[in-house]
Amino acid sequence: AYYELADEDVVIHVYGFKKRIKYDNIKSIRMCQNWLSSSAMSKDRIEIVEHYKKKIMGTTYISPLNREDFFTDLKHRCRFLEGIEESSNMNAWNE
Repeated sequence: AYYELADEDVVIHVYGFKKRIKYDNIKSIRMCQNWLSSSAMSKDRIEIVEHYKKKIMGTTYISPLNREDFFTDLKHRCRFLEGIEESSNMNAWNE
């Protein structure tokens, strides 16, 4: 899997498939650690929650190689963030 920050959206490439999430549709982002099934290939992930979608369908996990830099760049591109959590010691199993 690989991820790119395009002009208007995050582009997620996994096994020949492509998913796009518009920056304006991103409600919150946070760094986390979990093993939930997703397009992320590592337990060290970034959680992206979209506006106007339910928790399960509107939550995407990604694991870019340079997670901290990617997170910072993503944070600056999202104009409508309601929540940002930069702590990497969050655990999705406890939610």
